[in-house]
Amino acid sequence: MSQSENTLFYHVAPKGLVSGSIIKPGAWGQLIKAQDSFGPISILEYLLEEIRLTQYSDKPSRLESVFALETLQEAEYYRANYAPLSSIYQVTVDTTDLPLHRGNYDFGHPSGPKFIEQLHQTAALYWIQSDVQHVEILIPAAVKVVQRIS
Repeated sequence: MSQSENTLFYHVAPKGLVSGSIIKPGAWGQLIKAQDSFGPISILEYLLEEIRLTQYSDKPSRLESVFALETLQEAEYYRANYAPLSSIYQVTVDTTDLPLHRGNYDFGHPSGPKFIEQLHQTAALYWIQSDVQHVEILIPAAVKVVQRIS
């Protein structure tokens, strides 16, 4: 029998969560699926999912995960650059037997005539790139808020 291993991470989300709140996986996926068009973001997410399903099916789906960050410093960077109106929460999850994935959340800004090709390259690299500057953790399980940091 595996020993339980609770791990602390950081999660950036709208204000209003309190200690003990449960963040369920899949909120991002629901948002993407509910939108008629999210433009390049939707295209990238569908490419990421297609590549995962066909080449890396052992990895968790971005559309069915909670996104977390490993350090407070990374959470502060993420909030400043991607979600300035959100709060930073410390969260915990039992990572025993969970297929976590470390990926680069900084996708850059593909544009121009090779837009689709650039998106496809970015999506393919997400699943295999090991030298990542801005790491997000995909957690295919609910996480529990320990505390609001800021």
